[in-house]
Amino acid sequence: MQGWNEKLAKIQADNGGEYHGPFETYCKLHGIIKKTPPKTLQLNGLAERMNRTIEERVRCILSHAKLHKSLWGEAMKTIVDIINLSPSVLLDGDVLKEVWSGRKVTYNHLKVFGCQAFVHIPKDERGKLDLKAKECIQDMNLATNSGIWQIERLLEVEMLYSLRTKP
Repeated sequence: MQGWNEKLAKIQADNGGEYHGPFETYCKLHGIIKKTPPKTLQLNGLAERMNRTIEERVRCILSHAKLHKSLWGEAMKTIVDIINLSPSVLLDGDVLKEVWSGRKVTYNHLKVFGCQAFVHIPKDERGKLDLKAKECIQDMNLATNSGIWQIERLLEVEMLYSLRTKP
């Protein structure tokens, strides 16, 4: 987002360890971070509720798409994008992404998370009788360039996860 002259005013954290290292040092130096006592989720209620909402939605779309939980990152990006593109009660029905960017949002990039997709294989990368497309799983947000997951890659992820979790 180019051209913004806005400065970060405050971050409320619950000492959960999210802001360690150089970022924490920077925030302390500029008086940006406000910490609540550890293990007092009720003092950081709005953020904790949003985290729980995102987690529940991630679980739902992974389950619905019958995808492995190791793809939680892609699912989370999708959920956060949907939240940012949805009307908000706190903004009197305005869309957060519109308010934040000052531009009208579009919904053209939205696709069904986890649906079957096919990617064209260029002629120079296949033989005469080879398939012209590769079966994939589609992420909702094609704008991220991570929008297409090859089936082989999904199987590799699942195999690696299985190998790591076996006793």
